[in-house]
This record gives sequence, C-alpha cells and structure tokens, in this order.
Amino acid sequence: MELTHIEHLGIAVKSIEACLPYYEEVLGLKCYNIEEVPAQKVRTAFLKIGQTKIELLESTDVRTGAKTPIEEEASNVLQWFAADGTVVSVRPSGTEPKIKFYFGVRAELESVADFDRVEAGLDAKIETIKKELKLV
Repeated sequence: MELTHIEHLGIAVKSIEACLPYYEEVLGLKCYNIEEVPAQKVRTAFLKIGQTKIELLESTDVRTGAKTPIEEEASNVLQWFAADGTVVSVRPSGTEPKIKFYFGVRAELESVADFDRVEAGLDAKIETIKKELKLV
C-alpha cells in the first residue's frame, strides 16, 4: 500500500469549546461543522488544512449528554508508520503558532559506494511526502 494523501485525521479532545480557539485563532483554521454522533458516543468539530479534514472528537454519554473522557495516553505527537519503515511525526511547536513535521525514511546501504545514490533517493522520498501533504 502506498501513502497518497491524508484524507481525514481524528484528534481526541477533552472539550471542543476549550480547544477550538487554538485551532482557529492560533493556527488560523476555520471550524465548518459541529455535530453529535450518538452511535459513536462523540461530539465532533470539523476543520480543514488544504484537502485534509481534521475532526476533533469529544466523548459523550448518549444517555445524559455528559462529557466523558476518552481513555488514551496524553501526547502532543501524532505518528504514521508505513510498511517500508517510513515514519511521519506531527506535533505543535512549543514556542510558535505552527505545526512541525518530522520525517524518517530508511533504505538498505549495501555498499559505501552507494551512499550518494541512496541518500538522494531518501531525500526524494521526503520531498514526495511533503508534496503529497501539501507542505510545499
């Protein structure tokens, strides 16, 4: 399977109201829809970066409407792992209003003589990922 793009990204949040100002005022995104999804026991808010939809998910109790925590480890890093060993990591900057992307790529180096060719191939792979994510 080849990664061609990210269509949709879900992020669990404790409170949509508490985190929306960050996404809208700091990152400059616009929330275009908020809806309840009783079958999944969540309330969702949708934003977009380019063609990628971001869905903020707030867990709710369908019987009472009360917010309930989503029990996951807290982390400010999202990571994707591809079958070929490629890793894409995304996190907010700790000091600036932007999102940082990190790429890890791998290839076998059978001979030191192949280093320049292999490195060029890995650089090209990173550039392809950046283009697919519309980062350049």
